[in-house]
Amino acid sequence: MAEWVGQAAPPVLLSWVAARVLLTLSFAIANGLASHVRLPFGRLHLEQGLVSWDGAYYRVLSEQGYRDVPLEVVRFFPLYPGLSRFFAPLVGGRHDVALVIIANIAAMVAMFLLWKLVTELGFDRNVASRAVVLTALFPAGMCLVFAYAEAPFLVALMFAAILLTRGQPLAAVVPLLAVGLLRPTGIMVSLAVLILAWKAYDAGRAGGNPMSLRRFVEWCAAIAAPVAGLVGYLVWLEATAGRGRAPLEVQSELRAGFREPFTRVLKALWDVGTGHFRDVYNLAFLIVLIAAVVIAVVRRLPAAWTAYLVFGLLVACSANNIDSLGRYGMLLAPTLPLALGVVLTRRSWFVVAVTVSSIGFVWFTVVATLGLVVP
Repeated sequence: MAEWVGQAAPPVLLSWVAARVLLTLSFAIANGLASHVRLPFGRLHLEQGLVSWDGAYYRVLSEQGYRDVPLEVVRFFPLYPGLSRFFAPLVGGRHDVALVIIANIAAMVAMFLLWKLVTELGFDRNVASRAVVLTALFPAGMCLVFAYAEAPFLVALMFAAILLTRGQPLAAVVPLLAVGLLRPTGIMVSLAVLILAWKAYDAGRAGGNPMSLRRFVEWCAAIAAPVAGLVGYLVWLEATAGRGRAPLEVQSELRAGFREPFTRVLKALWDVGTGHFRDVYNLAFLIVLIAAVVIAVVRRLPAAWTAYLVFGLLVACSANNIDSLGRYGMLLAPTLPLALGVVLTRRSWFVVAVTVSSIGFVWFTVVATLGLVVP
């Protein structure tokens, strides 16, 4: 274990530090621009700092729990604020500090696990290192520094993916359950697990070693775990606060209804092309995600995680409101960073990609901090 950690440490630690330096620069730029642009929310997000946007809701949940909070708050799932509630006494009862510390430590751990997963999927260390750097410095990567659940989600997802790659579905049940307790979209991971289970079954049958009943039950448990996490939260919420349906209802309202994904993409293209720039950032992220899908298909990247990327992208685009597309895309790892790591083989290409991504990271953080875009 120590050997691979040492190999992964340089790209992980350097990119982790770089992201936080870029974020500091972003806040400085945002503060400089604040008096020169119209701020929809005033200086709210600047003053909230790293506990802004979704972080403000997680702070409320960490401090107050789920009883008697506004309805829109309960759409945020319980594991992340629960961890903060547990660790807050260690930092003087500061729930905001606990949230930020957990998110930033989790971001580092997630990058180590991503590096390890890429190598276990059969790719070399260079690909793994590129995948890590491009994830940490992805324009929407600010969510791995802010008090958001994305970093803990990636820890659980990468850990589960490593265990599943090793053929240990029973061991993967706990992190997969955590995935469902961190984000509602965690249930989509079940698709990747189902495909991996089918491959294991098919390989055993082809090799004359049919899957045993015990093994079948283990894979079924892994497939069901993310769904169990989500359902368990809704059942608990109904039992304790009588609001079991609220998270899904509020989320549906925020998505502004269902929209067939292909026409939604065309609408975004049309809007931006005709001078309506509300979706310009989402469109940029969409182009990167579609490119990753193409690369994954052409390069025959792992089918289970490619299917997860495609399904997640379709779900994200099946709404009239596709805000936060870049952040949702980051949760569709490992295929997105793996696809970029596979194609950016020339040093010059990689340097250009990192430079462009870093500039995007700074600018996207600036506009999000000024309240001009939903991160």
